[in-house]
Amino acid sequence: MTYIVDRIEGEFAVCEKEDRTTVDIRLSELPSAVKAGDVLVVEDGTSPEE
Repeated sequence: MTYIVDRIEGEFAVCEKEDRTTVDIRLSELPSAVKAGDVLVVEDGTSPEE
């Protein structure tokens, strides 16, 4: 699954999923240098919001 970081709001990254819905992911669960426009690719079958 692929996520695109739309924006950072407080302690969350608002990410758009492949189906164009959004999900809030805690920044503490992402690489420290994540920024708007970054593409996150989950390869192991788990999603970052779990």
